[in-house]
Amino acid sequence: MATAMASIKSTSNARSVSFVGLTIAIMAVSAWVTVPLGPVPFTLQMFAIVFAVAVLKPREAIAAMAGYLILGAVGLPVFSGMRGGLGILAGPTGGFLWGSFFGVAVAAPLLHALRSRFGLAKRAAPHQSNLPSERDSRWREERCFLSEAPLASSLQV
Repeated sequence: MATAMASIKSTSNARSVSFVGLTIAIMAVSAWVTVPLGPVPFTLQMFAIVFAVAVLKPREAIAAMAGYLILGAVGLPVFSGMRGGLGILAGPTGGFLWGSFFGVAVAAPLLHALRSRFGLAKRAAPHQSNLPSERDSRWREERCFLSEAPLASSLQV
């Protein structure tokens, strides 16, 4: 029973890390699509940020935005115009990037609270409902029954 819950938790952590990584990749690729309009270019990055807030858990969305900024600060070309480095974060577009981080930090928990209040939390993020919750006693009973079955040891991989 305890191993089943540990397995669920590790699967959940792996999914969380993969969703954060994929969201960082989506942010980076969408920032490369640029329409130059003065010192601050218009990019598709805002759509990726809204995607992160709408789809991920608040902790995951904040981690994705922080990871994106860290990768850019290290020097990877993830910002608009395939640029990176601390100079970008301190330049004219740096305020936009830092503002988007703080916007995600405010919007993601707020959206999660609104969804929880109106009962839309499970429907809004379908990847979160794939795993049974710890309160799902029916699933736990079935899992225990299957692990005690005589053929279960021969069927497990």
